[in-house]
Amino acid sequence: MPSRVIGPYVLQELIGTGSLGQVYRATDQRTLAPVALKLLPSGPKLGPTTTSRFLIECEALAELSHPNIVQILDAGISSGTCFLAMELIDGLNLREHFSPALPKAFAGSPSTLAATAGSGGAGELLEPLDPFQLFDMHRFAEESDTGWCNTLSLDKALSMPGMTAWRERNEPDEPAATERALTAPPAFLREPERIARIKEAVLQICGALAYVHSRGLVHRDLKPSNIIVDSERRVRLLDFGLARFLANEGEALSERGKIIGTWRYMAPEQALGEPVDGRTDLFSLGATLYELLSGRAPFDGKTPSEVAHMLIEDDPPLLWDLDPEVDKPLARVTHRLLNKDPAWRFQTAEEVADQLQE
Repeated sequence: MPSRVIGPYVLQELIGTGSLGQVYRATDQRTLAPVALKLLPSGPKLGPTTTSRFLIECEALAELSHPNIVQILDAGISSGTCFLAMELIDGLNLREHFSPALPKAFAGSPSTLAATAGSGGAGELLEPLDPFQLFDMHRFAEESDTGWCNTLSLDKALSMPGMTAWRERNEPDEPAATERALTAPPAFLREPERIARIKEAVLQICGALAYVHSRGLVHRDLKPSNIIVDSERRVRLLDFGLARFLANEGEALSERGKIIGTWRYMAPEQALGEPVDGRTDLFSLGATLYELLSGRAPFDGKTPSEVAHMLIEDDPPLLWDLDPEVDKPLARVTHRLLNKDPAWRFQTAEEVADQLQE
């Protein structure tokens, strides 16, 4: 952990990490107000040019004022570390917000939930948890840099306490049945109330994107973990402009030659190092939507190079092939957003919003 004091801020706990740095809950010693303090990755030396550009970029970002964008409060450099103070939002990232709700007695991982089911404790489930459902919930709840973290095997799920009765009733009698169970999207993904909330959230995201794109900014790293939803379902976008700054200052603030962004949500033109614009963010919005609708990434490789190849060369499986009951209008919007040619995508966030409202 870095020094507990960065500039005027006292670090309290790590609340998030990503390609653009780490975020801590912190306290402003001047006002005693809580803030979210992002510490950007730093190289061995920050020259005066980089320092100056960072402060200029942050000053411009602080002028952004939109109800769906997290407000920047302060920026600076302390002991060679670039920091950014933002309003602290109590909420969940987009993936967490749309994940299946678990009983409060089982607030831990799905593995904890399975181990506790049938134990006779408080909040006991009436029926043992379906191991196929458990597998999908575990896959949906965790992410890695390249795809779903499929660390919970079906065999392990079936061997957990409380699963004996389920196995006696439902154990597949052929490998194909197991494969279908593991790949079929779980039913909670298509619940009408959840679909309505997804549309509501996407409309708010489109409002924020339209506002920022009109000012010449491109996010470059739009993904579920950079989108926060509070208890009133108000969406906030994080890290606008920082990806562009880090891309321009790559040798100083990141690994040499590293493309800033997250492969699973990156547009092909961005992965190829070509010029980007607002349509690049719309592709990332499409990748995010695809994940929310199907429970899987559109380009679900096991390594960054495999994901990059799929991103540039392959089309993702059609959502209605994965799930015939998927919301068709929303699925069509998603696939248009994921067109590899920017000219064939929606051209603005306003167009996406108009289509959803129709």
